[in-house]
Amino acid sequence: MRRALAFVLFVTALAQMAQAESIYNYGAKCDGVTDDRVAIQAAIDAGGRVTFGGAAAVCLAKNLTVRSNTVLELDGTTLDMGVLTPPQTAGISTALGATNVTIRGGIILGRRMLTRGYAIGIRIDGADNVVIEGTKILDWPTDGIWVGGVGGTVVNGRSTRVRISGVEISNCGRNGISVTNADAVRIERSHIHDIHGDPGAGVDAEPNQGDCMTGFVLSDCILARNDIGAYLQIGKGLPGLDYAVFNNVFTDNVRFGLVCNGVVGLRVFNNVIKGGAIGMSIGAPTADTLSTDVTVENNAIGGIRGLIIAGAKNVRVMGNKMAGGKPETPVLGVSGTVIFMGNSEP
Repeated sequence: MRRALAFVLFVTALAQMAQAESIYNYGAKCDGVTDDRVAIQAAIDAGGRVTFGGAAAVCLAKNLTVRSNTVLELDGTTLDMGVLTPPQTAGISTALGATNVTIRGGIILGRRMLTRGYAIGIRIDGADNVVIEGTKILDWPTDGIWVGGVGGTVVNGRSTRVRISGVEISNCGRNGISVTNADAVRIERSHIHDIHGDPGAGVDAEPNQGDCMTGFVLSDCILARNDIGAYLQIGKGLPGLDYAVFNNVFTDNVRFGLVCNGVVGLRVFNNVIKGGAIGMSIGAPTADTLSTDVTVENNAIGGIRGLIIAGAKNVRVMGNKMAGGKPETPVLGVSGTVIFMGNSEP
């Protein structure tokens, strides 16, 4: 009986997602002048696949909420959020607990210089099985994409199974992508550039107080001209567990290419890190939260200073091209085994 019910629910969800709802059928104008929020939200609330028609249309809309079993086909459409003022906090948000959500294509424009306060392009809040692909997210006051939940170390609002693929994010005031309370987040084949602020990271994977993050993957991306390429850190929560960073290009990021702070089970391989002050740093926010079980292998690591290891244990650095010179291992905070093998220096 349970299997039969589960199958019926699954088939129903597929049928809903296959059904296309055009925003124009709900009164959207997309003329760049009319506020289309009510019409677009009505199409989303109808459920299933929502189409925007493409063809360089401009829709004025903000604070859209996406529920379970929904596909937003933005196509070539620009969602122009206009002026966002508190408590308007996001362009598009998933409903808390939403499952099976896809946002595909289009441009989500935040107009950073016209907006005050906290505003995010796409907010994934306690959702499961979310895909964002082929979307440009530009000019947001805070983050381009935020992934997290309402708090709790295990569940209780945690976002799970999130894939961000083929996106472009630029000119945001805090981070390109922020990940906090989440499991199984994958960021791939994306271009994140020109992010400046605090901390100004292309990708910031940082659990907040009481949060936990596991199963994080960053692969095949270009992170360029940010203050920091990617910042993987313990933050104020529990250690981030099981990270993989591979096949990325970190180029001309001002302060750091890649920062790893208090992470456990980190694998960094086949990346190119060049330009900027420091190529890669492995460390700890406190003496009790060392980065542990870290493998750095087959990377090209440059920067004015290449690789710095301080506040870590059980680190293996193997087969890397150290364009930024010999790795630095300050005595302060280093404990456990640090192994260097087969690395080449200029």
